[in-house]
Amino acid sequence: MDPNGDASRTVTLVDDALPGPLVLQLVIPWEEARYTHGAPGAVFVHGGWTSDIIPLGDDQAHLVGATGAWSIYVNLPGGGGTMSSGGENDRRGSDSRQAIGAALRYSAGMLEDNSGCRIDDRMPTGIAEERVLAAFSNGGNLAWATLADPDVALPDIHGIVVFETPASSQMALGEPGTGNRTSPLHTEGSCHIDEDSALVCDYDYENLAFDMNTDPDTAGTLFLDVDQDGFYSDKIDFPLGLAKAEDNENWAHSLQAMEAVESAKLITRARLNSQDTAEFWQWREAPRAVPAAIERFPDLAGMSIGTEIDHVLEGATDHPHVIGMVEAMQRSNMRWTRLQPDRSYVESLAQAEFDYIDLDANIEIRIGDPNLPMEPEDDAGVRGSDYLTAGVLELLDRSWRQDWSVNLSAVLVESAE
Repeated sequence: MDPNGDASRTVTLVDDALPGPLVLQLVIPWEEARYTHGAPGAVFVHGGWTSDIIPLGDDQAHLVGATGAWSIYVNLPGGGGTMSSGGENDRRGSDSRQAIGAALRYSAGMLEDNSGCRIDDRMPTGIAEERVLAAFSNGGNLAWATLADPDVALPDIHGIVVFETPASSQMALGEPGTGNRTSPLHTEGSCHIDEDSALVCDYDYENLAFDMNTDPDTAGTLFLDVDQDGFYSDKIDFPLGLAKAEDNENWAHSLQAMEAVESAKLITRARLNSQDTAEFWQWREAPRAVPAAIERFPDLAGMSIGTEIDHVLEGATDHPHVIGMVEAMQRSNMRWTRLQPDRSYVESLAQAEFDYIDLDANIEIRIGDPNLPMEPEDDAGVRGSDYLTAGVLELLDRSWRQDWSVNLSAVLVESAE
């Protein structure tokens, strides 16, 4: 039993849609549910490119406990640990989408776990029907893709909350710059949502070069050759990020970078061509998935959250990935959207007093709009987990109360704490 009154159990699911046994960690309220009729909750999709998050550690992004809500964490297929799920690591592709789908079906009582139990058998306080997706960082790309994939069977989903999701290949690979390296590519106003609902940044890839004699693990380095000497220098040049392709042999750069490579007739090694790159990212960029997801779930509510200093993309000081998620939702006529959670929900969780953001819901938001503030940067008193949990609880409570007003004066229901 957790000191905050929650209980945790690791379970395994077996389903025809999965490539192997799926390992979940279920965290549940043990004594009191958030609602009188039972506990609502969220399936959490972790960030990065790794498969494993279980067993969950205190230093990992997670949902805050003692709220009377359940949460489910998922080891995606193909991890390398003793508790990893079965299957191969498909770099957050179709098998990973099926894994999130199975976790959602389990949350709705549609699947039994390895002990022959359904989730309501595990829930001493009873279970409510309200459920949302909570996604941290790169998890947002997988979460939205899961909702959009017609091959993934899903129960009713009431909302989705994403925290600082790098919502394009350029963002996911750090081209705007990170806390470790300033980028010469990104300037404010570089990015927009295009006609295909994709987040695109108009970067100048002039002086691209490929050095085959560096980093044998990646068969070379694609970089901006700042000193134009044809050789990569870690102190001078800017390397372009990359992700391992599903074939486990090649690497994927951003689509825009690879199109520039081919336009310049640059010779590379072990890289996907532009056509294969486009196919790789088609299901790994959240804004592209938004129209299909909303068509599938027309009552879905959505929220995007970001802080003053992004945890990954510190170079994107205009936060196009955070704001762009709301713009993409609104362009697809999502019924309720919000940038940042209601202030009352943040204050109910955070242990520090700040001037938290409280923008109204449903105001029209576009990348580049002035006066779209981010939340105060997290520290010892308020964490990204607090902001994400605040958004989750707000969407759960609004779904239960059917209160879709533009702002709230107080939390709609007191937590079990």
